Amino acid sequence: MRIDLGESFRKEKGREATWKKLRRYYRNEFPNMANIIPVNITFGIGRAMLPQVYFRTPSVSIRARKEQFQQNVPLIEAVDNFLLKKLRVKEQMKLILTDVYTDGIGLLKFGYDSLYHGVVPEEQDQLSFFESQMTGTPLEGAIKELRKDDDTLEYHDLVSEEMPWALRWDPMSFVVEPGVRDLDSAQWCAFYSLRPLEDVLKDSAYTNTKDLEGTRVHRGTDQREYFSRRRDERDPQIELVELYEIYDKREKRMMVYAKDHDKFLRNEPWDIPMEGFPCEILHFNKTGDDFYPVSDAQYILTQQDELNDLRTHEAEHRRTASLKGAYDVSKIDEEGKERLASGEVLPLIGVDGDPHTAVAFFRPEMSRDLFAVDEIIQSDVRQMLGFSRNQEGEFDVDRRTATEARIVQQMSELRTDERRDMLADFLGRTVEKLNQLIFHFWNSPRAIQLGGGEGDWTTFTGTEIKGEYQIEVIPDSLLPLSRKIEKAEARELAQTMLQMPIVQASMSAQMEVVKILAKAHREILDEERFIADIQLSLQQMQQEVGGAPADNGAAGGA
Repeated sequence: MRIDLGESFRKEKGREATWKKLRRYYRNEFPNMANIIPVNITFGIGRAMLPQVYFRTPSVSIRARKEQFQQNVPLIEAVDNFLLKKLRVKEQMKLILTDVYTDGIGLLKFGYDSLYHGVVPEEQDQLSFFESQMTGTPLEGAIKELRKDDDTLEYHDLVSEEMPWALRWDPMSFVVEPGVRDLDSAQWCAFYSLRPLEDVLKDSAYTNTKDLEGTRVHRGTDQREYFSRRRDERDPQIELVELYEIYDKREKRMMVYAKDHDKFLRNEPWDIPMEGFPCEILHFNKTGDDFYPVSDAQYILTQQDELNDLRTHEAEHRRTASLKGAYDVSKIDEEGKERLASGEVLPLIGVDGDPHTAVAFFRPEMSRDLFAVDEIIQSDVRQMLGFSRNQEGEFDVDRRTATEARIVQQMSELRTDERRDMLADFLGRTVEKLNQLIFHFWNSPRAIQLGGGEGDWTTFTGTEIKGEYQIEVIPDSLLPLSRKIEKAEARELAQTMLQMPIVQASMSAQMEVVKILAKAHREILDEERFIADIQLSLQQMQQEVGGAPADNGAAGGA
């Protein structure tokens, strides 16, 4: 079957065994841990790279591609930025970036309303217009009565009724048509998941469930012993079904296949107006002839093993190089030997003969070459990844001049900016697919407040806001600003705007500018105190020049 071929393709070309090894290394699980001293550069470099790439507060700016969609831009922008926060996309991006570091590929899967039902037009939004108008129902306000039964079959907190979702998907649980070089050229792909047998049997979305059995069990259960029991002795919550959710472009169908079951649990049209499959892929080291790129962690895998081995040898040499001694048994008795080896200060030991010939001490020399090789290996790692000591949070001891430091910093930022640009494109495609879902499914009015929570409430449907939009990711600073810096910047901005001639012409205009800035920065400023301080500054400025501007727009004379 093609699923088997796709999994073989992933195991061979994707180097799945290496993925598993690198994931264990990242968790500090090395083989023979009791006998080695690991130096976990796999984790250290991965954790140092992550905050330099991801967006601290991801947000988007929207532009209409056609004039008739321009009026919807503020609404679309508000909805998209709401979804980025509501769906906790930043958390998913962090997980995906970790996958990219260890596996070379990261995956974000999209869906609507249900984690297991796939992206198909099965259950339309039934939120009534009347209720939306009367209660100002926010975007996530879904009608619980859509479910006829009382059983809870969905447990994921980020998957809500009548809402899109975007979740990191394990690359080892993704199957693609074998031989393809990119997802755009694939005819089909599939998503693997495990679900309790009891939930599958109760889910009305599935058919052909007669004689369905699980093929796996929860961790901690002896699988062989469990499946040796009679069927009526098994627990359907422990027994797991292996599901493959398949999307086929050529057939335009979505199918759900259970492993070792002879019939599809679902086989229906897939006609959602979405560009491509319901997923997005992120990678940094892509080549043109291979679907699965090599990860950063894999490039330094040999160096990781070598560094562990070297550090273990260093410890062994250090132990063998410790102080040792030999004594003449005819000159020192057993008690004297014990006192000689003890930590006693100034022990007086009786010797039968010359003390200088009774005992001798040895301190073997330890080769410094071991430490030199250690530094060479770590230098090789930094060179392969283009990663400096500074980016690891250390001082670069080789730095000599400010010019050299600036050049190194510029080259480092160039490499990091390339990856941030890739991540920005990935985030833009993510928002685009979320928009395609809400355009299709939100057929009843939803409500949202414009203006960052300060504007009017607006109701809309997916059909009303459907259009062609250009999505631009707004880059932000990698390191969060302190409250002190943010306050200083807000005050500096206020002073700059107050120097504008059109603002200086009227005291009321000046105060309006101050109020707007205070409201925009209300999270970091005491609004009343900020306005009072600026007002006092304005009065002092006017006293210095001998007058104050009139409120009607005419400047007062001195």
